[in-house]
Amino acid sequence: MTARRLILFDLDDTLSDRAGAFRNWARKWIARHGIGDRDALDSMCTNDDGGYRPRDLFFADAKERFALPQRASELARDYALTAHDDYHEDPVIVGELRSLVDRGARVGLVTNGAVGQQVKAEKLGIMPLLSCCVVSGLVGIRKPDPRIFALAVEAAGGPGPDVPWMVGDNADYDVGGAQSAGLRGMWISHGRDWDQAQPPPDAIAVDITSAMALLRGSFPD
Repeated sequence: MTARRLILFDLDDTLSDRAGAFRNWARKWIARHGIGDRDALDSMCTNDDGGYRPRDLFFADAKERFALPQRASELARDYALTAHDDYHEDPVIVGELRSLVDRGARVGLVTNGAVGQQVKAEKLGIMPLLSCCVVSGLVGIRKPDPRIFALAVEAAGGPGPDVPWMVGDNADYDVGGAQSAGLRGMWISHGRDWDQAQPPPDAIAVDITSAMALLRGSFPD
């Protein structure tokens, strides 16, 4: 049987609202630690840097700023245990992915992070729809290394009848990495402008809903 077309997705701030989930987590964390600084929430969200700031450095900063008695390593361990509490099944995302599958696509996940990324995917209710779930911390390769995209294509059963798509919000990790691996890259802009100094993406969508509409429109009637 010929492999169906393949569409790979990033997870954080692509298929999941990581920014919103982190803000909810941080709000509860601030209350739990009795922090009265009215700028604490915005400060934590800024310092989080979309999840790219290493957790040991993030919590070392938090410990110093808020004069907490716990060691930074203790705070990081607590985060690992509670960080996924604010991820829940999103019927819209599940429905959008199922729509692609019903049209004959395979969908997969390629994400940087540790095993907790799988926990997020399970909480979002998308795991049963995935042909592959490749997490950098489990395979030892991180985006934008082209090998992680090649690994995902292989795990999903091959590229299919046309060039696979990679959809994500990070211009370098998702789009640039995918294109270097020979895939097409669709950028989720979230209202940002593309850096004209970089090679252009193959498509741009303002959000995941728009991206799904573009992908559905690429299927023959």
